[in-house]
Amino acid sequence: MPITNSAQLAEALRTAEIIPIMKATTSIAAGVQGTNFRIGTVPAAGVIQAAAAICDHNLLGSVVYQQPAPGNKLHLAGFEFNAGAAGLDVQLHDRIAHMGGLNAILTNLQTTNLPIDISGTGSNLVERRGRSDYRDVLWWIEILAATGATARNLTINYTAHDDTTTSVVITFPANAGVHRLIPFYAADGKGIKSVQSVQLDLSTGTAGNFGIVATRQISGISLGWQQEFTALGPLGTTLPVIPAQACLSFVAVPNATSTGACGGELTIVQTPT
Repeated sequence: MPITNSAQLAEALRTAEIIPIMKATTSIAAGVQGTNFRIGTVPAAGVIQAAAAICDHNLLGSVVYQQPAPGNKLHLAGFEFNAGAAGLDVQLHDRIAHMGGLNAILTNLQTTNLPIDISGTGSNLVERRGRSDYRDVLWWIEILAATGATARNLTINYTAHDDTTTSVVITFPANAGVHRLIPFYAADGKGIKSVQSVQLDLSTGTAGNFGIVATRQISGISLGWQQEFTALGPLGTTLPVIPAQACLSFVAVPNATSTGACGGELTIVQTPT
């Protein structure tokens, strides 16, 4: 059953799972999104992916947490963090699917390791992706190895939730460093369920390595001061559901060029449905 009163919350907190998080410095351009999925130490660093894959709670690089007992739900009841740099925003996401191996000097249509498709039902995908029109899912270009110094246009060919196929053109930024995330959205406001291919208009100057990631945000916290813990309790997190098999990882937006060493803890409670 959902938590509707303080007694139920107190009981859920009594048996909560408290998960420590410790991440080394991640270098990301100031004011843009980045991921520390491939940064240690707790959870361990993930690896550069090649073929498109659905992610789940067993993926190296994701937060290790206890799966719910049959008939139960998990909720985020606490989110505590600090950072070595002031002004850091940290978001907790479910990393639903990813792929890599795209080349930033090629101008032909790239379908290697594509398509990335989240329309299936395995790995609890129906619950994890949210609304049936897929609009809860966020899509990103992820930089896996630094690309070139020249900004280019990138065409992304995708299938929307209603099975229409179309494309959107975004700016692939100059000097896109490793760990950076570049968001993209459907041109007509629809939800995206799969990406078929990408194409650069011209070379960025360096092959690098980039890929595509689909995530769904669960919660977020803003850190105002350096080395000062900021904590959200149950009312601050609003007790969002953590779907079973969710691949929990972090997206950061630094105010400087680095996150600094950062970490904290997640408090996860379990309740009957």
